Amino acid sequence: IFFRAIETDAKRLELLSEALPTGRKFGFLAAPTLEAQRSEILARTAATLGVSLTTRIVQSPADYAGAFDAFWADGAAGVLIMGSTIFSGDAPLFSQLATERGMATICEWDYMARAGCTLGFGPDLVGLRRLTGDYVARIFNGANPAELPIQLPDRFTLAANLRVAAKLKLQLPTVFLARVDEV
Repeated sequence: IFFRAIETDAKRLELLSEALPTGRKFGFLAAPTLEAQRSEILARTAATLGVSLTTRIVQSPADYAGAFDAFWADGAAGVLIMGSTIFSGDAPLFSQLATERGMATICEWDYMARAGCTLGFGPDLVGLRRLTGDYVARIFNGANPAELPIQLPDRFTLAANLRVAAKLKLQLPTVFLARVDEV
């Protein structure tokens, strides 16, 4: 089962821009593993949306506050958190740093929105587990693992944390909320 966060980061930027329609500047918090291709896709997406995107690469959680300070000083309306396992457990810290500075966040997973990011968007984890279970069952029933096709996620979820949005005094557009899978 394979998915690339490179493309979903671009979709997250699009969703953040839709959620904050007056926002013209956004930050991108990136891990040291940031690939040139991801940066290029995000730059094209930002240009298409007519917004600017400032990237800050952080080495560890100790660098987060400085990055959020830089985004705030630059006038960012929101911060896109790079889709990476490095950041998967840090949603409460991102929420605290962003809320203190009055910025929204969009993270990779729906559970990250439940943990404090303003928005979360990524492959449906329950669906990925089902695909994994299906593969295990096929193998136990005699399928050759080398002959099984690579699967891509077929469902993505968008979550919005309205408690965090309220702290930011952010009114998410009704049209945007209509698309949200979990509030």
